[in-house]
Amino acid sequence: MTDLKHQIAATGTTKEDLRAVLQNLMAEARAFMAGGDETSDGVKALVVRWRSNFSAIKRPEKHVADAMSGAFRDTVNDPDLSADLPFDPAVIQFVARVARGMRERGELT
Repeated sequence: MTDLKHQIAATGTTKEDLRAVLQNLMAEARAFMAGGDETSDGVKALVVRWRSNFSAIKRPEKHVADAMSGAFRDTVNDPDLSADLPFDPAVIQFVARVARGMRERGELT
């Protein structure tokens, strides 16, 4: 996790700025999700912006990613913890689903 903190710090973005960007992206994604929109140019542009905002952060090694995914899943599935999350897991799943569809159609690499 220390490496991840260093990567974020190296972008020159403050934690507050990153949080604001994420909240704006989440709100926009939530609107597309509510409308069931997974293929419009607007939602595709959102996925590209989402990825570009976090492109400086490298994917962790597989064993670290697996541990992080497990911790994320445990947190999301715990009602006492998930209520305090600064994001909506359903929105993240929606964005991932849209990105997966884009990759399958050759619209995203």
